[in-house]
Amino acid sequence: MESILRKSPRIKRLAIILVNGYWSIANHIVAHIPFYRLRRFLYRSIYKMKIGKYSSIQMGLFVLSPHKITIGNHTNIGIGVLLDGRRGLFIGSNVDINFNVKIFTLAHDIQATDYKTKGDKVIIEDYACIASGAIVLPGIVIGKGAVVGAGSVVTKNVDPFTIVAGVPARQINKRNNELCYILLPNPFPFH
Repeated sequence: MESILRKSPRIKRLAIILVNGYWSIANHIVAHIPFYRLRRFLYRSIYKMKIGKYSSIQMGLFVLSPHKITIGNHTNIGIGVLLDGRRGLFIGSNVDINFNVKIFTLAHDIQATDYKTKGDKVIIEDYACIASGAIVLPGIVIGKGAVVGAGSVVTKNVDPFTIVAGVPARQINKRNNELCYILLPNPFPFH
């Protein structure tokens, strides 16, 4: 397949259009369906996103490479979240990701002479909480029970049960390490 794409620029352009169209439907149509169960069904069946039991994805999700995203059980994804699965994204169970959070796995290398891309998978472990407007950069591991403050930019790994905030995010406190709660999905069908 790669040899065909290298030989024919027309086929390569067609492939790019198809892939972009595939993502556009997820981001501009599926993400705005007001019935969560239908959205979850489409993300799982058409886009091959792995979504655990009782996890909830609010409307307005923007997703890249959904087939490389895994979401655990009882996890809440808020309104307007960006999930970039291009290099792999694993989100554990009982994770709370608030609205307008952006999680990237790929970015341009601004120091490279050819401006090439670089990145790595992002792992968010169980019981983590990422507050509104936070940005997680490629290759980051957010430890079990860690909390990322609102508007923070996470440029380095976050240790388990650590609370970080700021730009760049720095440790400001520790969190209780005896967590045993279960996040419940929204009981209303329209969300």
